[in-house]
Amino acid sequence: MQQVNQEAVKQQIREATDIVRLISGYVALKKAGQNWVGLCPFHSEKTGSFNVNASRQIFHCFGCGAHGDVFKFIMLREGLPFPDAVRELGRQAGIAVPVPGELSREDPDADLIRINEAAKDYFHKMLLKDPGAEKARAYLKSREISPDSVETFSIGYAPPGSRHCSQFLERMGFNLSRIERAGLVGANRSGGGFYERFRDRLVFPVLNARGECVAFGGRVLGPEGVPKYLNSPETPVYVKSKILFAFDRAFKEKSGSIVVVEGYFDAVRAHEAGIRNAVATCGTALTPSHIQQIRRAAGKVYLIFDPDPAGVRAAKRTAELFLG
Repeated sequence: MQQVNQEAVKQQIREATDIVRLISGYVALKKAGQNWVGLCPFHSEKTGSFNVNASRQIFHCFGCGAHGDVFKFIMLREGLPFPDAVRELGRQAGIAVPVPGELSREDPDADLIRINEAAKDYFHKMLLKDPGAEKARAYLKSREISPDSVETFSIGYAPPGSRHCSQFLERMGFNLSRIERAGLVGANRSGGGFYERFRDRLVFPVLNARGECVAFGGRVLGPEGVPKYLNSPETPVYVKSKILFAFDRAFKEKSGSIVVVEGYFDAVRAHEAGIRNAVATCGTALTPSHIQQIRRAAGKVYLIFDPDPAGVRAAKRTAELFLG
């Protein structure tokens, strides 16, 4: 992308981003004359010295000196380099940001997303084509998951056995040590070698906010099996506390609200029912990072948890996080 185009895209993103709404996803702001005021998110304070000027689209803290525009705020708050901050705000604004070589050479873990994307395609193909996946297809039918949803969410099947997906990935040219770093295989504690993390399970790809596959959630087929759900371990591209299942799709709806449900199946069924702003956590309780992500995307949130005692307790804890 030529320099002139870069500047044009950055200016377009600036104009499309409401700095007050952006920062309100992190800080409680109150109107004070022409500005908005709140507690600084970059240092501890009891009296608000953090100011946001909506007309100039800038922020400034009179306590610690932090200041800048929307890009600078995201860089400081999320710990992102400038190009990633531009891409993130571009994504939020629905503006494409052309980047030469989509997976930048300076990112040492860019191949982990390629590995997960290839694994996603492998698992999905197994579900659709492999004769051994008939029980997985039958299980999805019993849970009333439609073929359209199987395609939309790229639901897959991990066959049984010690080496299947990893051998496929090796044939594609990926190194086994990188496949391990991506979370798809684990090292055997005795005897050396590696084992597949996902075996004889239904597999749900977990995508980041940009729609890239970064992890998986695997469910046993039927009522028995330990654990019932097996999630990818945390990796350089996957942090459970920052990822919400189906958030990439929910964000695109621009509905002004987010519906939080408890699991993969609940989220898929909600989307099938037309509730396409539904998201789910990935085997963890809702975290402050999740809350911030939701607040950036929507002004309202609805919690739909199981009506059992555990679900009620989880709903109360989550509501307290939003109100805190």
